[in-house]
Amino acid sequence: FRAISIVTLTGAVLLALMIGYVAARYHFDLNDRIEQQYRASIRDELTSLLNRRGALTAVTEALAVRASTYATILVDVDDLKRINDNYGHSAGDEVLCILSERMRKGLKPGELIGRFGGDEFVAMKAYRKLDELHEFIARLQHALSRNIKLDAIDVTPGASLGVAIYPFDATD
Repeated sequence: FRAISIVTLTGAVLLALMIGYVAARYHFDLNDRIEQQYRASIRDELTSLLNRRGALTAVTEALAVRASTYATILVDVDDLKRINDNYGHSAGDEVLCILSERMRKGLKPGELIGRFGGDEFVAMKAYRKLDELHEFIARLQHALSRNIKLDAIDVTPGASLGVAIYPFDATD
């Protein structure tokens, strides 16, 4: 056996530490990229709300807990086609973004809002008293019916809402 010099041993340890650092850094960077791509895959590109996939996943996860009563509210924005036809799709997109931000700002714990696509949104509310659900729906309606002023237009949108309550309207 040849004697291993201190310099050689120190070099080998430093090389091993560098390889370990590079491997760990690669692992964390890869996990970060995967997490970023997942977050992007569940968000609506226009509004940054949960998209259909993200909203359905969140609703499914919430229902799996079965700790409360849940309401799922489907929201269909009225007259968006008219806004798109009369003022252009960029105006319609801006209206959707404003409505999305209004709904998002009004959320409380146990509530979510997502965009299903086009002019359709889905909201969910976990609640114990029916008054809590009524208050949530009133907040949504208020957010969806207030006047919007854009550069050249002044619109007052509205929306149609449909409510399903778990476990009364469905058991799965």
